[in-house]
Amino acid sequence: MALVGVVAALAWLRPGRRALVSAGAATAIALASMGPWLLFAGAQLEHAGQGFWIPPLSPDSIAGTFGQLFAGPPVDSGVPGLDVLVALQVIAVVAGSVALAAVALAPAGWRRFGPGARRTAVFLLLACGGVVLLGVVSLWRPILEARYAGVMWLPLFALAGVGLAVVPCRLAAVLLVTVAAPSLALGTVITHPETSALLPEIESRAGPGDLVAADPDHYLLLLAEGSPTVRADLHVLAAVDPPWYFGTAAYPPDAVIHSVPADVTLAGGTIFYVADPGSAPPSLPPGYRQTEQLCAIAVCLTIYAPAD
Repeated sequence: MALVGVVAALAWLRPGRRALVSAGAATAIALASMGPWLLFAGAQLEHAGQGFWIPPLSPDSIAGTFGQLFAGPPVDSGVPGLDVLVALQVIAVVAGSVALAAVALAPAGWRRFGPGARRTAVFLLLACGGVVLLGVVSLWRPILEARYAGVMWLPLFALAGVGLAVVPCRLAAVLLVTVAAPSLALGTVITHPETSALLPEIESRAGPGDLVAADPDHYLLLLAEGSPTVRADLHVLAAVDPPWYFGTAAYPPDAVIHSVPADVTLAGGTIFYVADPGSAPPSLPPGYRQTEQLCAIAVCLTIYAPAD
């Protein structure tokens, strides 16, 4: 879908043969580089006809996707200063949208540029045509999501730059600062769960006979960054198997369990459970109770042990 916009922009620009050959070769190399990834993505591709997490197309889903162009990914709940961070995102979206709108709404500014300026603006707009196609296809099957649009809408940043160029200099400076300042602020704070911050505590306390469990949202990070000892005792503890889009293709065999194994309870082992704040395991063995809870940003480690 991204290539649809590229081809449309190419037809508009009408490059010479040499540029056309160079662009075609670069595109072919880029496509070829996906070959190794496709070999490992087979397990995921098998789910192409199954349900997705993306909501049906609606004004909210369109606005949410477009907003991430300037605001970046959503800030997870439980992050300190959530209201302030969301306000900064709104400011960045408004300023960026004004810069884009200026391309069409500031005709007087175009007189400062040569005849190629409008041609360039149309080229950039066409190059983002894949995003429109995402929206059209989403009428049938929802796939409009910022992580997919993100590989298609990069020319919109250049188009916003065109908008800044055609408005008065003072307004352009205000808009630029209003977009850049929130972006820098959001780039220097933690906006997602600090799951890995809990690993040192787990590493130092979990031992043979214990169970390290997590919900699907936090499991893969623990699997990737935990020590061999932690990974050996690590499981997803859930009432039902998580949907495939949680990355279950990367789960080792028997990763998902629906109850605490009997060998843990017989040995009186401790249960270390990593999940969102306020979450609890789907089931606990009789006699187990919460003894301690340690929380990082937007994630908690709850420890359960047999009652004395």
